[in-house]
Amino acid sequence: MHKNTALSIFLLLVCCNLVYTGICKPVQDGKILYVGGSGEGNYSKIQDAINDAEDGYTIIVYNGTYYENIIIDKSINLLGRDRNNTIIDANYRGDVVRIKKDNVKISGFTIRNSEKNFEKAGIVIQNADYVIIENNIIENNGDQGIKIFFSNYDTIKNNIISNNVYYGIYMYNSIGNIIVNNSFINDGLVIREGSYMYFVHKIENNRVNGKPLYYYVNENNLSIPRDAGQIILVNCSYMRIDNFSISNTSIGIEIAYSSFIQLFNNNFSHNNLNGIRLYYSENNKIFTNILSKNGWGGLSLWYSDNNSIFDNIIGNNLYDDVEILFSSNKNKIYSNTIKNSPYGIGIRDSNGNMIHWNNIYNHEKYGMIAQNSRVNARWNWWGSSFGIIFGDKIATQNGRIYFFPWLPFPNPFAQ
Repeated sequence: MHKNTALSIFLLLVCCNLVYTGICKPVQDGKILYVGGSGEGNYSKIQDAINDAEDGYTIIVYNGTYYENIIIDKSINLLGRDRNNTIIDANYRGDVVRIKKDNVKISGFTIRNSEKNFEKAGIVIQNADYVIIENNIIENNGDQGIKIFFSNYDTIKNNIISNNVYYGIYMYNSIGNIIVNNSFINDGLVIREGSYMYFVHKIENNRVNGKPLYYYVNENNLSIPRDAGQIILVNCSYMRIDNFSISNTSIGIEIAYSSFIQLFNNNFSHNNLNGIRLYYSENNKIFTNILSKNGWGGLSLWYSDNNSIFDNIIGNNLYDDVEILFSSNKNKIYSNTIKNSPYGIGIRDSNGNMIHWNNIYNHEKYGMIAQNSRVNARWNWWGSSFGIIFGDKIATQNGRIYFFPWLPFPNPFAQ
């Protein structure tokens, strides 16, 4: 008995001496691992520390630039010492950080340089709930700063989110998220598609290019302050949006599940995606606006019916001027000037739209495309007295465009 006790004490002392001399790797502070710095046993790569961690661990990362693509599949805290100097850089390959587990916290980093490609992001939160992204700089990523999809009750707060190609934050099929006290620079917030509950979140005290992001749910007859950096309306009605100038965000104004909104005399230009985008919205009026030089298109309708779009100037957008998509039916588009983009009007999976008396011209590829759609596009000016013969061309894919008769001269009353 005494021999066994003595042997145990001896082995313990030997092990402690090995730990002290660095021959054995210690368990650092029980559930804390360190990356970088000069401590004995510190990891040189963040992913290696994550791989060795277990749920509930904290990983502290010292200042430095870590060229990695991080996958977090454990419920851990990943904490940088200083968000200006603790940098995770993907070196333009893949996503920077991908989170695939609930109850993860990331704080104190610059997260940058994801792949410059469609759907690549600084942080991807995928099927992960109760995630906290706090006090970071998320910049210069390929498509999105933060992508949240099929993830609920996540918190994004006190971050600087800047110069991401299309989206600052992109949320899809997610509910109950908290987006507060963030600063967006040259990008913004986009909530995309899905049922009404996917558009309802706690979104407060965010700024876009130094101006407030105004997000309203279930409001009627409300007057929006003039200093908006971005506007998002959800289930709103009977509102006037006029004389705003919004640029350098993801989408100037995003409207979902709303009706009887009037948008007029606005300038929504130089935005990353669209000037105006509607989801599941009907009986709205969009008139006398300027929608130009946006990074995708001027106006986009998704699942939106019976809207009136007239007397607008829509042109010089990077891809197309007007999109009518995904069962957006029976809209009236008339007396607009639509010009100078690769594509004029693109219609997909939508029917019964009336497009008349517009000046549609000088498009590099097509003035109008209809895919799985039939459209009445008579009495438009196509840039030539000979219509689509010498003016803008049209194209169909399992669709039909009724374009004759056309206007033999421009509509002088179109904006």
